[in-house]
Parts: sequence; structure tokens; C-alpha cells
Amino acid sequence: PASAPSPTPVTAPVLLAPAPPTTTTVPPPVLQAPAPTTTTKPPSPTT
Repeated sequence: PASAPSPTPVTAPVLLAPAPPTTTTVPPPVLQAPAPTTTTKPPSPTT
């Protein structure tokens, strides 16, 4: 029963490390780009 609990804790930290860092640095820059484009349109037709 010593070889069973050994491989379990080793596979968990390996899959959680490379997952969050790559998905958190992509969404922020993409959502902030199309945002400023909608604020420059309304003031044009009003004038």
C-alpha cells in the first residue's frame, strides 16, 4: 500500500501549475481592446 499513495500526490501539482498561468494572461488584453472602441462612437453622431 506504499506505492499507491505515492504516484497520486505527484500528478496533481503538475497539472495545476501549467494550466492557470497560461489562461489568465490571455483573456485580459483581449477584453480591454474592444472596449474603448464603443466609447468613441456615441459622441460622433451627437455632434
